[in-house]
Amino acid sequence: MTRLVATLAVALGLATFFFYLHHLGKGPFAPLAARHLREMKDRAGPGCAGCPPQAVEPMTHEAFLALPRDLSVADYSAVERRAVAIEGRVFEMLRAVDGDFHVELQPLPDSTRAQPLPSITTEITPQWHGDALDGWGFERLASIFRCDRALVSPWEPGPARVRLSGWLLYDGEESDLLPRLLGLPRTRRLTEWEIHPVTRIERWDETRLAWVEVTR
Repeated sequence: MTRLVATLAVALGLATFFFYLHHLGKGPFAPLAARHLREMKDRAGPGCAGCPPQAVEPMTHEAFLALPRDLSVADYSAVERRAVAIEGRVFEMLRAVDGDFHVELQPLPDSTRAQPLPSITTEITPQWHGDALDGWGFERLASIFRCDRALVSPWEPGPARVRLSGWLLYDGEESDLLPRLLGLPRTRRLTEWEIHPVTRIERWDETRLAWVEVTR
């Protein structure tokens, strides 16, 4: 009986491990979309072709939320070659289990909008933040962003105006993982598009009336 339990435990562990690799796009049988997603998420600094992106296109929240969805890998991979920069205020920042910093960017206040726009998901990967105490370390960025929710003490006078630049990325897998595990219907995020990874961070300086880059 003990041997059977041990065998089942090992089998379960191996199955979990291979499922994890499969989801990361690293398993031997990972589908094209998962492998492509992993390649895009791992776009890094030194040695990466086109890192950081040489041409960055200014983009509004409205244009971002209007990006096409439900495309084939071939179609959305072409869009992922675009690097964009978006202004806003950071509402929430947290550490993910894979080491990414998730940063939710809300649009700047606009009295002409009937309803406020939702936030855009941006992610700073370990290849870019380096998990340093300074540079793009979590605590330093949280204090620069002055975000409302960062699992640290809040700052006054509210979130700072920032501009985040990086590559577009289509992450249709993330919204599907939990429902798949629980056998539930697929849940849809407002958009599967993200800025991931973030490659440049700037904060608006009210004194100089200019953008100041946050050094790494």
